Amino acid sequence: MQTSQLILKQRLSIETKSLRNLIVLGDGVGIDTSEYKRQVFSITGNITQDILDGKVMLSLISHWWSQAVDWLADNAPQQLFQVLIFLLILFVTRAIVKLVRKVVSKAVINKNLKLSHLMQNFFVSMSGNIVWVIGIMVGLSQIGLNLAPILTGFGIAGVIIGFALQDTLSNFAAGMMLLIYRPFDVGDFVFAGGVDGKVSHMSLVNTTIRTFDNQIIIVPNSKIWGDVIKNVTHERTRRVDMFLVSVMGMTYSKQKRF
Repeated sequence: MQTSQLILKQRLSIETKSLRNLIVLGDGVGIDTSEYKRQVFSITGNITQDILDGKVMLSLISHWWSQAVDWLADNAPQQLFQVLIFLLILFVTRAIVKLVRKVVSKAVINKNLKLSHLMQNFFVSMSGNIVWVIGIMVGLSQIGLNLAPILTGFGIAGVIIGFALQDTLSNFAAGMMLLIYRPFDVGDFVFAGGVDGKVSHMSLVNTTIRTFDNQIIIVPNSKIWGDVIKNVTHERTRRVDMFLVSVMGMTYSKQKRF
């Protein structure tokens, strides 16, 4: 194998040298050498100042276009069929996602499970996303793509994104803790993250609280989980302290009616 590669490199070197000699001779007598320069670029791949020549650039574009047309003529029917199969798989996956989310949403609202709104939304969303990932992977495999490099690239990209989005991942982790321990739910009156009001929406990244003066405040979950959480409406019965001022000269019965 190494011997054949060495022989091939030597032949390419000889042919390249011959072409360059022809280019020098042609330029000397005023002959158009753009095609020879294009062949040298195709063989070596080295970008030189000859590429900036308009005729050489036109020759390269013409050569690439002819190669593209030939490739389409040979592979277009097969590629078109694979694209149609991929689109069909995506269409079927979309229908399955709707069905799965509908089934899961009906299952999680069962009163016997006693799941919070956040956990219900989490299960519904994750079920659909998992089906989407499986469907896309099946579709890519059907068009002939090797999934191993794609999965490896996703792993590397995940590490890079993890370092870039540390705060977001912290909020996501806090959202998972809120999902598991359920200190409050949508509709509860809470004091969390330095904000008091009614919880109007929850996600794995942040929580939306509507204050008593009708302001919408979005609090990151990491700030909520790292602080004291007071759920006012968690228990049905609770003590209420009231301070009354006694009026001099008024009997107890009158004060009570007052």
